[in-house]
Amino acid sequence: MANVPNRRQPQKETWQAPFMRFADYIEETGQLVEMAYTGTRALLTLHDVFGIVEEGTEVPEDRLSHRRDQIQLAQRQIDSKFRLLHGHAIMGTWGSLECLIEDIVEAWMAFKPEVLHRQDFEKIKIPLAKFLSLSDDQRVRLLVSEIQRDLKLDLRSGVTKFEKLLDSVGLGGPVDPRLRDALYEFQNVRNVLAHRAGIVDQRFIEACPSYGLPIGGRLIIDQENFTRLHNAVYTYSIVLINRILALLGRDLSHADYPGFEGATRYGIEPTPVETKAKLVD
Repeated sequence: MANVPNRRQPQKETWQAPFMRFADYIEETGQLVEMAYTGTRALLTLHDVFGIVEEGTEVPEDRLSHRRDQIQLAQRQIDSKFRLLHGHAIMGTWGSLECLIEDIVEAWMAFKPEVLHRQDFEKIKIPLAKFLSLSDDQRVRLLVSEIQRDLKLDLRSGVTKFEKLLDSVGLGGPVDPRLRDALYEFQNVRNVLAHRAGIVDQRFIEACPSYGLPIGGRLIIDQENFTRLHNAVYTYSIVLINRILALLGRDLSHADYPGFEGATRYGIEPTPVETKAKLVD
């Protein structure tokens, strides 16, 4: 979670910091998945070329057994379209996205403390003694937690859950329908993987009928679907950056990701000001 920044710190350490952490995580996750593809296939290729061990060499049986296990595991991953790898990456990515939204709200409250006068905050009731006993960053976290409870966000799903929280600090906005659908799908995929070990139930069938799976079937996210969902999460983070840039009267990012072209600027109108500055890297 983000700490409440000192107002004298450079701007990039306030509202920009959550995005930078998130981008690092998402990019590294994608790179790790790609590395796993390459390494797994390379292992099988080397085995096909050289075999487990040259005939006649003396290798302890336990080492031979370990190598055989590695080869079998690599083949299972390829046969399953890297189901396990994609599942872990999806669960981690969704958790990172949830954290990003909370961190953005916290950072924006510190960067623009006037948002605390918005209606959603006026309804929050916290015992004064408890509030005064907390540090600045603990107070912000408590406020965000109380807002989520008041808005009953645990009952919402997909991007709607995030947008309600963002709207509480003035950062909500429209979302491209393609992106909205993909994030709703992402959450349902994540839930089946996290709570049902990938075994499909009626709720998933109703939420994601395009998968065409029966009750009790196993959900397999292949490379194509993983890339699409991964791009959706990255795209949404750029949408949120662009909303802030528009509020600050700065140039928008024109980043596009396959399947979501134009989504990062959907419904976002730049605010004209005399001086514009770009996001600091």
